[in-house]
This record gives sequence, C-alpha cells and structure tokens, in this order.
Amino acid sequence: MSALAISSKPVSISEFKIITDKYLTVKEISKEEIETLTSSQESLFEEEVCYFISNSLLNKSDLDELVKMKLKFIGTINKNTLSSIPELIHENKIKVIKIEDEKEDYSPWDLVQAILDKTKKMDEKSLLHFSKTDNDFRFFMNVLEKDIFRFLLLKVKDQKEVAEIFNEKVDFKYKIALKRISKIDDKTVVRLIDLLWRVDSINSKQFDEETSKRALISLSYI
Repeated sequence: MSALAISSKPVSISEFKIITDKYLTVKEISKEEIETLTSSQESLFEEEVCYFISNSLLNKSDLDELVKMKLKFIGTINKNTLSSIPELIHENKIKVIKIEDEKEDYSPWDLVQAILDKTKKMDEKSLLHFSKTDNDFRFFMNVLEKDIFRFLLLKVKDQKEVAEIFNEKVDFKYKIALKRISKIDDKTVVRLIDLLWRVDSINSKQFDEETSKRALISLSYI
C-alpha cells in the first residue's frame, strides 16, 4: 500500500508508521531521485521496497511517474495537489492521511460513481463530507461537472482530443465514460445539468449544508 500525507510541508516518516510497519525495507530518497528508479527494481524474488520521498512536496507528475512504475511509496502533497488527483488516488487505492487532524480525507470519485451509475451505492460518510462546507461542496461539484462534460465530449470527439481539452491523460476515466454513452440518454444528461446549475445558483447566494446534501441525493435519483 502507498500513502500520502496532506500538509503544507514535508512530514517525517513517523507519520507513516501504520504503513512502514508493513514493509521490511523502507528506503528514504529525495524527490530528485524518483527519475532514477525503475519498475525493474522490484522482482518476484526480492522483498518489496517502500520508498519514502522525504525532502519535498510531491506534485501530480511525480505521482504519475511512481504509479506508472508500480512502486510502493509514501510522501507528502498539499491540498491543491490532492484536489487534482482524486481518480489517481481511487484507482491505485492510495491511503490519504490528513496531518492537521489525523483523519483520513475523502475522494469524490466514489460519490461521482454513485450518482452516474445506479448500480453503485452512495457512501454516507462521503455524502456528509462533501456537503458539509461550501468549499468541499464546490470542489465535488466541479469534479462531477467535469466527469459529465468529459462523457458528453466523447460522443463527438476521440479520446485524445478530449484529453487535450482537459489537459489530462487518457486513463480509466475514459473507459468508464465510453461505457456511459450507451447507458445515459440525452434526456437524463439534460436533467443532470439543469439540476447542477440550479443547485449552483441556490448555493451561490447562501450555502446551506442540508440543502447541499439533499441536492447530491437528488442527483443520484435522476
């Protein structure tokens, strides 16, 4: 398992004790050394190594490289980076540790899935988390809107064109979006977008936690 701490500055390895205890070998490296690592360093005949990036905050490019090499790692990211990588965290089952209050953070991806895929169950803790404050709610709505518009653009453009528009890589999100094309009709999309805009209009005047929670639940019933 890999893990990321959320902090404005790099945290010590002691914050990751729950992770490091699972490995016989934890190797401390600098951020600059990431590019020297290769996936071939891990072998079926060697003990698994967990890399602790100690000297700097990691960005999305650093994480993309570590995930691409299928390495286990621990390090620190700030809140801005966290908001840009919800899918990466979800897909790779990366544990997120919030240093300020020692609580785990939440990824919006499961909640997005529950709204757009009726076979998925909405997680109550995620629902409460993303409807609790104006910032959390707006962050989630931005992720949801982006997912919907990605799906719509894939109806008329190829994956590479859409990825360029969103300045992102073609990954598992695109496979899921392509599957939705045959499952979500145009009327449902119009209703989703209409409700998204109405909710945004209401909350732009005055944020209300209960109203936001009901709005997310309503979206899951469309």
